[in-house]
Parts: sequence; structure tokens; C-alpha cells
Amino acid sequence: MKLDVCYPVDWRGLEDFRYDFDDDGIPRVDYGRRLGLRYNPITTAQWGLFNLQRWKSRRDHAALEQALRCADRLACDCEPWKNDILGWIYDYGFDLYGPFPPWISAMAQGEAVSLLLRCHQLRPSRDYLDVCRGAVRAFFYDYEQGGVTAALSDGTPFFQEYPVHPPVHVLNGGLFALIGLYDYAAFFGDADAMSLAHRVVAGLDHHWMDWDLGYWTRYDLYRVVRPASAAYQELHARLFEAVGALFDDSILLNVAKRWRRQLKNPFFRGLQLAAKVREKALLAMERR
Repeated sequence: MKLDVCYPVDWRGLEDFRYDFDDDGIPRVDYGRRLGLRYNPITTAQWGLFNLQRWKSRRDHAALEQALRCADRLACDCEPWKNDILGWIYDYGFDLYGPFPPWISAMAQGEAVSLLLRCHQLRPSRDYLDVCRGAVRAFFYDYEQGGVTAALSDGTPFFQEYPVHPPVHVLNGGLFALIGLYDYAAFFGDADAMSLAHRVVAGLDHHWMDWDLGYWTRYDLYRVVRPASAAYQELHARLFEAVGALFDDSILLNVAKRWRRQLKNPFFRGLQLAAKVREKALLAMERR
């Protein structure tokens, strides 16, 4: 099946892409004094997908070339991982819950697949397709086997932006990964990949409230409750809209409306701010 060149999540108003760019226009993220400027495949893929959105809306050929350069970089940087997986291997980690290098991210795997398949439709490349076939294998293995999948409380799968133990189930990362798996399954007509994607959606139908605080959403399911920022609350709503539309799932579409109502409620926004203060205090105590 041919994919829509435009990614199902609109980046406008969510990401301003104010990064340091190298001579090829590939973004580098500034992680501060400890890590400095680093390439991140998630950022590269998102920049490429955003440029495809610009190309489709404006027929901006410079944007198309930028998207193709991002795809070329991702295809070049993909490496053999475990269990015949091809992945974008991180050589740095993060302080809160890790992971420690080397590791791969479900979000990177999924967003890269989404970009490579769309760019293949515009400029056919066997390399792009081969990378996608290897990258998608990560979704069929749990993180202990080198994959990016971990179980929710009832055993249904969810994809891990950060593969750590115990799993933290970052909501946006898991959903971006799911879209990448769907894109792959639809593009190749892969029944096994589509079956796995439907299992994840069925899990979301029953577990969306795990990320719902009643007045706001959680960024993840870490042991310290971490309310999403306003930008991530909007992102969660957009992602549920996108996934709900792809799978014709009325539950997820209604949840997206619920989360938008939370975002617009001044009282709920006040509760979110108070909860963020509590989160920071608990994290500070945890680090002692």
C-alpha cells in the first residue's frame, strides 16, 4: 500500500526545530556540558518528516531534498544489533532512568521507518527498504533480548522509547513507534507486523487510563508520577487522534477529545503545575 507522504502527526506548534545543523542540514541536539552536541536519530527522522510535510503543502523542493538527506543519513547510520535487528545505536544515555549505552529506542526505530518508506516512494532505494526490514525486527523482541517491547500489567505489548528495567512506558515514544510499525505493515502488506500493531492498539484501548490522572496525562509510568507538560499533553492528544484514525478506533479518538478538554481547563492546568512541583521534589529526594 502506498503511504501518504505527509506523516499522520502534524508537527506544527509542537516542535520548532531550533537545533544546531551540520553542513548537510542534519540536526544536532545540545545535551549540555556532559554530552555536548549529539546526533539523535529521533531528531533526524522528525526533521525529515517535517520537511516532507512542508514539501507536500508548499511543493518546496528544498524541503524535499532535506528530507532525503535525513533519510540517507539514517540509512547510513543504521548498524547490526542483536537477533538480526538493524538499529540506530545510542552511545550515550540519560540520567533519570537510563538506559546505559549501547541501546536502541523504539521511537527511533519507528520514526526512521516512517521516513525511509516515504522517501522510498519519492526516490526508490533498495537500501531504504533493506534497512526498514531489519529495523522492524526490534518490535518482535522484548528489551531483554535486544528488542524494544515490554509488557503492560496484563501482558499486552507496548514499545519502549527507553528500554529499561522495570519498563517506564513513555507514552509518546511508544505511539510514534506504533505508527512506524503500522506504516511498515501497510506498505509491505505484512500480516505479522499488522497483527502486532493491532495487539498494541487493543492494549491501549484497555490501558489508556494508566496514563490518565483524571485531570491531565502522565509522560510515562515511572514510579514517580510525572505529569506531561502542556506541549506533551497536546502531543498525546494528536497521537491518539492519529492512531485512532489509522485503526478506526473510536475509543482512542474519544480519549484524544478528553485530553484536549483537560488541556483547555484552567483548573486542571493549575493542578498540573502543582503536580510538577511535587514531581521535582520527589525526584530531588530520589537522587540523594
